[in-house]
This record gives sequence, C-alpha cells and structure tokens, in this order.
Amino acid sequence: MKTRFIFLSAILFCSISFGQITQQTDRVSHQLLNDESNGIINQIVAKLNKLDNFYLKKLKFKDYQKSREIVDEIFDLLNAIPLVDKKPEIPPMSDVDFAQLIKNLQDETFEDDKLSVLSLAAKFNNFTVKQLINIISEFTYSSGKLRAVEIIYPYIVDKWNSHQIINSFTYSSDKEKVRRIIESF
Repeated sequence: MKTRFIFLSAILFCSISFGQITQQTDRVSHQLLNDESNGIINQIVAKLNKLDNFYLKKLKFKDYQKSREIVDEIFDLLNAIPLVDKKPEIPPMSDVDFAQLIKNLQDETFEDDKLSVLSLAAKFNNFTVKQLINIISEFTYSSGKLRAVEIIYPYIVDKWNSHQIINSFTYSSDKEKVRRIIESF
C-alpha cells in the first residue's frame, strides 16, 4: 500500500510539473506549440491539482524528497523531447495564380514597381524554386533579380532545390550573393 502511495505521488508530482512546463522556462527550454497539446496538458494539470490538494500534501518528508528527485529526472526527459512547431502548411501558389502574377510583373515597366508587386504577392503565398526562377527572368538587372530572391526565398517550400536558383544567375559575383541569401535562412 505504501509503495502504491509513493508511486502515485511520484506520478502526481511528474504530471503537475509537466503541466507547468510553460511556466517554468528556466527548467524546461521548450514550450508546447499546438493548441491540442496545450488542451491535453491543461486537463492533466486540473486533475493532478485535485490529486495534489488531497494526497500529495500528506506525504512524509522522505517520500516527498524521493518524489521530487523523480520530478527532476522527468524535467530532464522533457527537455530532451523535440517538439515541432506545426504551422499550417500553405501550398505553393497555383499555376493559374502564378501565371497572373507573371502577367502583373510584365505589365510593370520599372523594376521597383515589379518588386512592389512581388512583395505584396509574397505576403500571402508560398512559392517553388521553379516559380522563383521564372520570376527572376522577369527582371532585367542583377539588382532586381537579387532583390526578388531576397523577397521570395523565405516563402520557398522546396528549399532542397535551392542550387537551381544559383544556376539561374550568370555572373559569379551574383551567384555568391544568392548563396549568401540562401545561407541566411
């Protein structure tokens, strides 16, 4: 019976500590990132707080101390769990929308105006490397092409194909600048 009580107490301590992850940033270096996980944690914390109020406070000091050691070990394990930020995946711009974007770029005479159109499109869309290469071809000067890469590259969904972007530039100085842009992400 005493062993079960100690085990229950250890689980209680662990669970309460787990629920306090977001509050104890000095103990745990990450935080839960999605609402579903936070909802589960909040339910666990509520139930464990109930257990804490009725059972944990009744432990003897020696049992409490042992339970605390287990909690510290669990914090270390929690720090080892890789949590991934699950942002909603936005697909790249559709072919129809991309064709319209290219037409809009072609309708602009000045590169600054093209860059403005491109900046606006980048705020609400993702792109593929192939689409970026097509966008680059709409600019005449290296400065516009490089700026287009700076604007669009953060929204590239297939960054593993980035080497193709470098090959779309002629001059080695431009290729080096593109390499630096890519490496900054």
